[in-house]
Amino acid sequence: MTPHSIIHSSTHSLLTSLLGAGLIALCAQISLDIPGSPVPVTLQTLGLLSLAFLLGPVRVGLAVGCYLLAGGLGLPVFAGGAFGWEKLMGPSIGFFIGFGIGAVIVSYLYQAKRRFQGKLWFIFGLFVLGHAIILALGWIGLIAHFGAEGLWGRVFVPLLPGLFLKSLVGALAIMAIFTLRKRFFP
Repeated sequence: MTPHSIIHSSTHSLLTSLLGAGLIALCAQISLDIPGSPVPVTLQTLGLLSLAFLLGPVRVGLAVGCYLLAGGLGLPVFAGGAFGWEKLMGPSIGFFIGFGIGAVIVSYLYQAKRRFQGKLWFIFGLFVLGHAIILALGWIGLIAHFGAEGLWGRVFVPLLPGLFLKSLVGALAIMAIFTLRKRFFP
């Protein structure tokens, strides 16, 4: 590779990742509060995991890093327009860690299993896996802040229908995007 192509590739990756961070932030603003739960349902994981299929593991990891850095530095990108290091390191820390880990794992598995890439069940399964990783790490973060008592019924059971619905919508959207891309950009 020439120095020019390395710079072009790096610039493209950074811009793509910044746009991805913007999509995550936008999806975080579309939220629904669950009565009695400290965790709102957002479209954040739908946007984030969709990026995992579209950007690849490195770029989606960079997008999550940019998103978290932006929120930590004071941009109102977290759910409900929240921001700051206190929010980043508070009860939601497990979810934030899960965003990066879940998205990178989903992206890596999607790229590694090429023979299944056009299969709806495979894409849906990866969305569910990504949500499960985010939820598991989120649970650990919440337990660390609030304790485990009543957490499952108060927080996680109400989130499950939305996670499966977002996984189905995400899988259908990714299938549609890839079908259109193949049709118009063979």
